[in-house]
Amino acid sequence: MSEPRDDHAAAAADIAAVDLLDSVLDGRSTTDEPATGPVAIRALAVAAAYPTDALRAADPPGNIAKYNAERLVTRCVTSARPVLVS
Repeated sequence: MSEPRDDHAAAAADIAAVDLLDSVLDGRSTTDEPATGPVAIRALAVAAAYPTDALRAADPPGNIAKYNAERLVTRCVTSARPVLVS
């Protein structure tokens, strides 16, 4: 018997987004130290396997968002290391 399907999780699973630390586009590299303040993240692409409202949650390509140092994505891209969440 299959597990009940969570429609929100199913919709999000078929979406891909490419976001990049904006400073990398300027030729600057990341450091081994986590960020201490907000960083700029540029949305490069977003696509879905089928039409879904979940696309509205993604930043449109070309958009630059400021993310605080505490966010997992900020810690990951500024240190160039994965962040383990347990």
